[in-house]
Amino acid sequence: MSFRATILTLYPDMFPGHLGLSLAGRALERGDASIEPVNIRDFATDKHRSVDDTPAGGGAGMVLKPDVLATAIDAVSPEGDMRPRLLMSPRGRPLTQARVRELAEGPGAVIVCGRFEGVDQRVIEARGLEEVSIGDYVLSGGEPAALILLDAVIRVLPGVMGNAASGTHESFETGMLEHPHYTRPQVFEGREIPAVLASGNHKAVDEWRAAESLKLTRARRPDLLAGQSAKEARGKPPPQLQGEQILLRPAREQDVADRLALGRDREIVQMFGSELAENDSYSRSEAERFIDGLRQHPHAWVIEHEGRFLGEIRLDDIDRQHRRARLAVGLFDPGKLGQGLGREAIMLVLKHAFAKMRLHRVDLRVLSYNTRAIRCYQACGFREEGRERQAALVGGKWHDDVIMGILAPEFRAA
Repeated sequence: MSFRATILTLYPDMFPGHLGLSLAGRALERGDASIEPVNIRDFATDKHRSVDDTPAGGGAGMVLKPDVLATAIDAVSPEGDMRPRLLMSPRGRPLTQARVRELAEGPGAVIVCGRFEGVDQRVIEARGLEEVSIGDYVLSGGEPAALILLDAVIRVLPGVMGNAASGTHESFETGMLEHPHYTRPQVFEGREIPAVLASGNHKAVDEWRAAESLKLTRARRPDLLAGQSAKEARGKPPPQLQGEQILLRPAREQDVADRLALGRDREIVQMFGSELAENDSYSRSEAERFIDGLRQHPHAWVIEHEGRFLGEIRLDDIDRQHRRARLAVGLFDPGKLGQGLGREAIMLVLKHAFAKMRLHRVDLRVLSYNTRAIRCYQACGFREEGRERQAALVGGKWHDDVIMGILAPEFRAA
């Protein structure tokens, strides 16, 4: 299904604008999306083709006439058209990434671009216009705002971004700002890429990115975290999942002491693709950051066994549009390995992912020498789908990353 946008504007030549280039341009060429600008002035009935008039009660500027705009809306969005009707307006609800995703999953949108002082309130009410704002500032018209909205929507349509996971790592997708990015050269003007990003330890990289994301959000957009706290207060943390031997639950402050006590085990660290240096102790601040990251994560659980913290399990990179996610799991007590606790945690989360979250696919990555984990994943129904060759340098040797996945029908049939 193609995303179809109809733009009601006094300046149709402003479209598609920059959307005719790059990713959006190719999407328009393929027919993944279409943009049809329609001139509001074509629906005026007097000889001067008037579309505006003076504001009732006096004041500066002009107001778009309700009769002309209503006729235009009715012409492009007749009865039965299921597309939402949007009015770009500085007084509207702020555009969010969640709303962008909702629009991208629908058939398209009818977008009204305001001009002058605004639009007659009666046509907003009579035609059910949803007012949308792109920020706390005023533009000369709604056209640039409409282009920004369409840019955000088109880029998340299926197939537009080459890597479907690309959009799930970005700012606002997880409710926080995105972590910093780096690429070659290794050293630029005396500044080095953080060592963890070259370690090959996927778990350590994920933890570093989560911590940096949280730090940036606290510094620049604390309102986003306030919003997350409000969600948690309304019961939004992940639900408890009860198994026979374990309980999966949201993290809490008391878990810091248990995580600190478990420290770092050399074998477990190696299974995550890293190496433990001599006297490399696990500090309380590291334990606090770890637990804080779990508490901020909307789909992360503590694995509790016999009343104590044992490990973690998460669903990362959740893509609602393609109904997929990536699984990450870690047990930190070497004495509890091989007892089926990890498998039980995975099965509980898969059941939740497929039955409650309605995901279609869950995948993971595991280093090729971690044969115990691979057998566990296979027992849970995961299948090997490929390898990223020589993805991690551990112990002076290169090792493959094994890519494994499971689909909802496969889990239900097991």
